[in-house]
Amino acid sequence: MTFTCDDIGINEVEIWVTDESGNSDFCTTFIFIGDNEEICDTLAPNPFMISTFTNYGDALPEVVVDADATQLMTNVDGYAFHSSTEDEVIFSPEKNTNPLNGVSTLDLVAIQKHLLGIKSFDSPYKFIAADINDSHGVSAIDMIELRKLILGIYQEFPNNKSWRFVDEDFVFVNPDQPWPFAEEIIVNDQNMRMNIDFTAIKIGDVNGSATIALSEELSERSSEALLSVPNKTLDKNTSDLIPVFVKDLDQILGLQFSLEVQNLTIDHLVSGQLDLSSFNYAIHTPSSMSFSWNESTVKEINENEALFYLSVTALENVDLSTALNLNSTITKSAWFSSEYEEKELAMVFSDSHPSNDVLAKNALHQNFPNPFAGETTFNFEIAEASWVNVQIFDPIGNVVFVKDQYFEKGMHSMNLEKALFKASGIYYYQISSDSFTAGKKMMYLE
Repeated sequence: MTFTCDDIGINEVEIWVTDESGNSDFCTTFIFIGDNEEICDTLAPNPFMISTFTNYGDALPEVVVDADATQLMTNVDGYAFHSSTEDEVIFSPEKNTNPLNGVSTLDLVAIQKHLLGIKSFDSPYKFIAADINDSHGVSAIDMIELRKLILGIYQEFPNNKSWRFVDEDFVFVNPDQPWPFAEEIIVNDQNMRMNIDFTAIKIGDVNGSATIALSEELSERSSEALLSVPNKTLDKNTSDLIPVFVKDLDQILGLQFSLEVQNLTIDHLVSGQLDLSSFNYAIHTPSSMSFSWNESTVKEINENEALFYLSVTALENVDLSTALNLNSTITKSAWFSSEYEEKELAMVFSDSHPSNDVLAKNALHQNFPNPFAGETTFNFEIAEASWVNVQIFDPIGNVVFVKDQYFEKGMHSMNLEKALFKASGIYYYQISSDSFTAGKKMMYLE
């Protein structure tokens, strides 16, 4: 097989194999033909120099560029392209690999701060990076879509690509509204523009932490924080709310991790010091989940109060110290400091935690799942043992459920069956004790 200067770029080839009996088969692959020593100059004049740099000034290799009906692939030095025509040439770059590169809960912090007006974006490229769904704007929907990628619900951006490119010479009329922008470079006079330079923006990477090359060293992480779980044994077929504490940490901006369990099923999570909703975690299988939480401002943490509670059911008699495994299988485990730094996260088991009873307070938590089409569950806490009245109201205010029961102080859970809900709409649940009354809304979808 012979390649010439006419074959510069990406070429599809067939590779055949024949055995001693004459049986044959083949596969299709691609071969990239380059002209690093520019020996084709005399055959194809008018070389263009193509380069792709990130908005932080780093050369971005392995970008596929369509040019003059040819596909090229850049390296860190760019690419010298020799056009076979003197007519119009259109250069169009693309790189759609590793969508999680540079993406973490810290980027959600940056987007939230911008949306709340706490710290607005100072570059048009940050607006483009934050426009996760390619809607030509930045909204809370982009936070939801990006968190789904972090949690492993999405494997790629549904409505976007990993990298977007802007003509380096493009002038943004309004840097705060950078759309639409020039993603192609069209050359009509080859003697007028020979440098084809693109600025590359990693979608979702608002803080510029993407790793550009495989050989690039990862940023060093330090200052480990420890998620701490009581060292206890659960009996087979019992359910429990496991408080998760933190050690060696008093302030936090964000937290993310993956968790796998053995001989347990993960039911749901309940808020503690961290306010959680169903958007903050994903249960991928009964034994695996991912988690991502953040706030727009630094949150003060009390080591003696649970960050959150993990609701589990034991399939066998099991020790938590052998059943829980914090890792980065789905979502990279890390916490994020008030200085916007990514730090190490690990899990330990301890006998010294205060019990749920000691930490008891008055609180009503949001039901889960919500919205829901079948059963739903809500958790509540009471600071002192007392009788508790529970009432459920339908969308027009009728009482559809009443229950009075005596509870010890601490965390409790109540399941609401589908039979209670006769029509779709907003329902209201309320609890009252001797010293506490609270209510919340929930949505039933028939």
